[in-house]
Amino acid sequence: MKTIPREVKNTRTNSRHLRELKRSLSLSVLQKRVLCGTLMGDGCIIPTASGKNYRLQAEQSNKQREYLFWKYEIFKDFVVTSPKYIASLDSWRFRTMSHEEFVQLRDVFYQNGRKVLPQNLSFLADPLVLAVWFMDDGSHYPNGSYILNTQNFTREENARIINFLSDKCGLESLALHRDRKYYRIAIRKKSSLAFQRLFESEMLPSMKYKLFNPVET
Repeated sequence: MKTIPREVKNTRTNSRHLRELKRSLSLSVLQKRVLCGTLMGDGCIIPTASGKNYRLQAEQSNKQREYLFWKYEIFKDFVVTSPKYIASLDSWRFRTMSHEEFVQLRDVFYQNGRKVLPQNLSFLADPLVLAVWFMDDGSHYPNGSYILNTQNFTREENARIINFLSDKCGLESLALHRDRKYYRIAIRKKSSLAFQRLFESEMLPSMKYKLFNPVET
């Protein structure tokens, strides 16, 4: 059996190779769409050890392993190490390499180290963005209403989301829901089916347990 030289095995961790690789990469349209939904939800852009560059971190519970690996396949070109299981959290996580495009998105989604709502919300009209956001942060109540767990945004930012979904997506019966000192968004039963129809076709089958009444396909 032919032996693979060590320098070939380690090519993706060689600093020179990584620099060349980074210069050759740019986010695709699909990656940007999934990234926007991820940053609205559980994903985050974190600094590297030097604090000068940034990379994407995605993490999901073990129950949502398939979903995490779906994201990994989308961003695989930017990832050096495959997803790792975090036993203490019973979750799976991957991190991309640092890249200037993550720095640019950090400037859009973060302010003074805190995740913020971007000024331009037009991306929220994209069914795939909504699907990823819901798969990250959505849930349903037994009465048929939906919740978007947007506690990381301020009351004013949540109000802006509600206004956008009402004006641009035609949804009614949306409300701010108090969660201790934070706020999240409730989509009442009257609008839950219309909300679901916006993005259900883009959801992974394994994540449709989050829907109150998934459409059979």
